Amino acid sequence: MTRIEVLKKFDLMQETMLATTDGIKAYVRPVKLIYYRARFFIATGDADAKCAQIRKQANAEVCYYPNTEEKGCYIRINGRAILMTDIGLKGEIMEVATFIKSYWTDPADSGYAVIEIIPDWFSFMPYGASVEERL
Repeated sequence: MTRIEVLKKFDLMQETMLATTDGIKAYVRPVKLIYYRARFFIATGDADAKCAQIRKQANAEVCYYPNTEEKGCYIRINGRAILMTDIGLKGEIMEVATFIKSYWTDPADSGYAVIEIIPDWFSFMPYGASVEERL
């Protein structure tokens, strides 16, 4: 499978698992991953522990189980996590992922944070396989 074929499996929003670390322990939690303009984002509260962990250690990983007939397959995105400062882009994300407006209405709100996951690599576990494909 190619990277382009893997990227086609992402919708605008999907439920995923995000793993972060504080440098000592790993933490995994469910998040809504936003795939917008061929980039990956997560909207959250700035006071949330994941933001503090990312400020301390920028490595992160997302695991996504596509809703396809290929039950058992998954995609992992491993890379850097950065907290966005571009108010314009945060506003665009708020407009396309409207669930955010249930929590914040202004992209400049200091409590509203957007994390971008910048992939270093993807891996894909195809249906019926026993080994991931690193892309």
